[in-house]
Amino acid sequence: MSKTAEALEEKRLQSIAREYKKKGYQVLLHPSRSELPDFLSSFSLDMIAINDQENVVVEVKSKPTLTKSSYLTPLAKAVNNQPGWRFELVVTNPVKSAVVEGNAQILLTSEIKERIRLVRELSGKEQAAALILAWSAIEAALRLVGQEQGLELAKKPSLLIIKELYSLGVISQEDYQILDEGLQSRNLIVHGFRETKPTPTLVNDLIGTIEKLLNIGNANSPA
Repeated sequence: MSKTAEALEEKRLQSIAREYKKKGYQVLLHPSRSELPDFLSSFSLDMIAINDQENVVVEVKSKPTLTKSSYLTPLAKAVNNQPGWRFELVVTNPVKSAVVEGNAQILLTSEIKERIRLVRELSGKEQAAALILAWSAIEAALRLVGQEQGLELAKKPSLLIIKELYSLGVISQEDYQILDEGLQSRNLIVHGFRETKPTPTLVNDLIGTIEKLLNIGNANSPA
């Protein structure tokens, strides 16, 4: 970890600790192994906040360290499986504004699948256009999954949704990296920068990720 990222994360951690203390929580910063319950003894944690009603495990990451923190998924599962415990991931540089105003509706699964079909058609002709259309389907699928997970992320920026779902173990590290690469390519194209032509492999990887997300949504839907 770079010193800049480390300093940024520690500054945010101290701020969060103060917020929890003001709410009456007992706060353990960088707790030692002897201070951890058995189910967390194999982890090195940033913070635990404790009150009479809940125990909160807080991890603070910046974008450079988030993708390298493979322990977050098993940690989130270990914490959230314990009654009275919850996991909170704080990213130091999230964008918090809504991407749309008003009563915009998320695409239906059938509409997302139709976009996948169009992406496949475009992929053999125009990779940049295929990638942009694929990303629109990615965002719709992410919002559907977030909705299924009970998260209030419907109008949040896609990067924030990706990070939240990754922290909960819904998105794998491999898919996170594909989404990160796709988002960078998408941003270069739509903001008018010259970029190496997106590869068919990236577009195909994005299609595969969309289909995984739709399968997650279908698995969580009532029969």
